[in-house]
Amino acid sequence: GPWRAEFTRNEARYTDVSAGLSNGEHTFTLKAIDSGNLESEPSSFTFLVGMDTYPPQGTVTINRGHPFTQLPAVSVQLEVSDVGSPLSEIQISVSSDAGQSFGPFVPFMGTHQIMLEGPDGTKTVVVQFKDKAGNTSRAQAAITLDQTPPAGSVIINGGNPETSAPEVTLTLEVMDTLSSQANIQIAVSLDQGQSFSPFEPFTQAKQLTLQGSDGSKVVIVRFKDEAGNISQAEDDILLSTIPPYTVFGDAHIDHTQFKFGGGSLALDGLGDYISLPDSPDWDFGTGDFTIEAWVNFNAVDYRHTIAATYNQQFKDQSGWIFAIAPFANPSDSYIHI
Repeated sequence: GPWRAEFTRNEARYTDVSAGLSNGEHTFTLKAIDSGNLESEPSSFTFLVGMDTYPPQGTVTINRGHPFTQLPAVSVQLEVSDVGSPLSEIQISVSSDAGQSFGPFVPFMGTHQIMLEGPDGTKTVVVQFKDKAGNTSRAQAAITLDQTPPAGSVIINGGNPETSAPEVTLTLEVMDTLSSQANIQIAVSLDQGQSFSPFEPFTQAKQLTLQGSDGSKVVIVRFKDEAGNISQAEDDILLSTIPPYTVFGDAHIDHTQFKFGGGSLALDGLGDYISLPDSPDWDFGTGDFTIEAWVNFNAVDYRHTIAATYNQQFKDQSGWIFAIAPFANPSDSYIHI
């Protein structure tokens, strides 16, 4: 049956839609109405009347939005839209010096590779977008170029050269020109740099436990800034878990003869002994206990003290000592006592 059409131009209802169209962008909505006033779904379309005076609308992102780079070569991601020109007719011109100078216009590309210039610091990339009608617009983004690693230091146990316990404290310091201390990360190695712990936020004091047997221990700390630059520092300390002792006579550690480990206590039998300070380790309680050792005698021709209480040997002292009576003992043979 009969039907009529209604137009809405720029949200205003018109019967003569061709009248008064100015230059610029116009959006029309059309719907059909039959004799029963049943309406179709509206359909909208936009077109440009007259000269295109609207510039392209573009955005710029550097290295996918990462705020830092340690390399001057960066990737610039671009997006653009324009009312009167298809993407194939958009051109771009790039400046890597904050807009002071621009390169020639080239066809639009979603990704553009450029080289940042100058020393470390904030770098601003400006991109000009130009449409078919010659309208231009600009968009920009910034990134920090940082090619200098942080300067860090580590001190173990306040600089003490030796520790009797494997649990130690690291004192850390770090400085970086472009990254704040709160954004510095550290990783620690206890095996001469063969492996490192995962990176973690910087802290001025860190507790850790030295690994392995007694000896010189090296702790290496890596410092990483926001750009990914890495430096490292190290310190060493002597781990000696053997309690301090006093040597009498010619008692000494012999590294040429030993049953296990790397040395043994050598005594010549003429008043040699060592004295250790009192320790809870020597508190054997009131019950039975066992003391054992491996002993190597050159010769045993008289009684040697191997295990006894001090008050049995010395009237003014108390404690425990070892003793052994004469017996036939081959030379250079270790006896388990």
